[in-house]
Amino acid sequence: AASHRHIARAIELADDWNFYPYKLFASFLQAHLRILEGDVEPAASFLRGLQPHWKDMMDWHDLACAYAIFGFLHQARGEWKEAEENFRRSQSTFEKAGFKEGKKVSLERMLWLAVQRRQYARGAELLGEAGEATAQNIYYLALLPPYARCLHLQGNPSGALKVFKEAI
Repeated sequence: AASHRHIARAIELADDWNFYPYKLFASFLQAHLRILEGDVEPAASFLRGLQPHWKDMMDWHDLACAYAIFGFLHQARGEWKEAEENFRRSQSTFEKAGFKEGKKVSLERMLWLAVQRRQYARGAELLGEAGEATAQNIYYLALLPPYARCLHLQGNPSGALKVFKEAI
């Protein structure tokens, strides 16, 4: 409930100050929260109703996050191809901006997508896309639970446990 109040307040303030780019980003966050809660249709309605040049209103970080949210919506609806396309757009946007760690935001969702699609062997390939872990940061650690799940479902519970321990 607090999350909804904070996002609603951010949208209200951005509207009051005529700061449309932040209102747009906060609305994406609201859509993401709804998807997380399983309330997919209001999020889909918001995304369908975006103005034609919405991308021009966002900086690179917010745009990359928006693409990830589009991917998350498609993932929630079982639209695998569209989900992966949007996750890749998110990664590309982060990479073009020089924020390589940011690509792991969508990479985590792609690992969960591999679990959903029962493409467990793909987990190692996707984890490999993350590159060498230079730091145990939140972006890297978020990749480990879905990767551990892939290992477990491939029949490697000891490997899964080792990876999961690293995550926690």
